[in-house]
Amino acid sequence: MIATLRNIDIALFFFINNGWSTGLMDDIFVPLSSLGSWPVLLITLALLGGQGGRRLRLHSVSFLLVGLATVFIVLNAKKAIGLRRPLGVFRRELRTGEVVINLPDGTTPRRGALPSGHTTMAFFALVYASRFREKGRWALFLLAALIGIARIYTGAHFPSDIAAGAALGTGAAFLAAVVFRRLETMRWRTSPPS
Repeated sequence: MIATLRNIDIALFFFINNGWSTGLMDDIFVPLSSLGSWPVLLITLALLGGQGGRRLRLHSVSFLLVGLATVFIVLNAKKAIGLRRPLGVFRRELRTGEVVINLPDGTTPRRGALPSGHTTMAFFALVYASRFREKGRWALFLLAALIGIARIYTGAHFPSDIAAGAALGTGAAFLAAVVFRRLETMRWRTSPPS
């Protein structure tokens, strides 16, 4: 069962990474791949910025608290799980020319595969923003998914790394939304007691 899933993972990786490889796709997926780190977090805060001072501060606090915890989980999960990225898995085959991995952005990491940090952050930020925006909600989900696919296209991750990142990021987004709602209902003292 595990071997079958791994074979599907590898086949899907090569289908996207090699099968879709064109100059036009490079122009689309390379920039998308980069959005999964800090840019997507800034985009989310910009999307939520129109909600006003207090709400923006509460979004920032919940986003920061859960976001930092999520980064901690991702980094430690990568170390604990210890799976290799495509370049690490196919190191020998790449040297002998048995396989070719498309690396349009020059990505060369070999370790720290599961979960994809860029995908985790993309889903965390964009699903969180979608919880507070009626218009464009599906566009945010689509953008998060495209960022994940871009990580496969650029040779950085296997599809299973992306799926794990999407699940973790989505869960973190829902948790951050709960934290936001809790903070929003709390009464805040604005001046010291007399």
